Amino acid sequence: MHTVRLQSAPSKVIEKDDGKQFMTMGVYAPGLIRWAKAGFNPREPKLAFDLADAFHIKREVMVALLSGEVDYTVEGEDVVFGWPDDPTGGE
Repeated sequence: MHTVRLQSAPSKVIEKDDGKQFMTMGVYAPGLIRWAKAGFNPREPKLAFDLADAFHIKREVMVALLSGEVDYTVEGEDVVFGWPDDPTGGE
């Protein structure tokens, strides 16, 4: 069983070459997954596919997570769950 960890991404300040600064938008993974599960429609899985691509995991893994087929826990600011094979599709 592989452990899958979907990590939150904190906001951060970026300074451009011209000296101007801007702040990136942080993403709280547990909230994002709760939101996605609430609106998930297995007949229209585009949201799951987009999230899978963003988190660099196989689409089938994200579909299983959002459909409730896989249970997850929250560890700090991360979503953690088990998957039977490599969730990224690598070797």
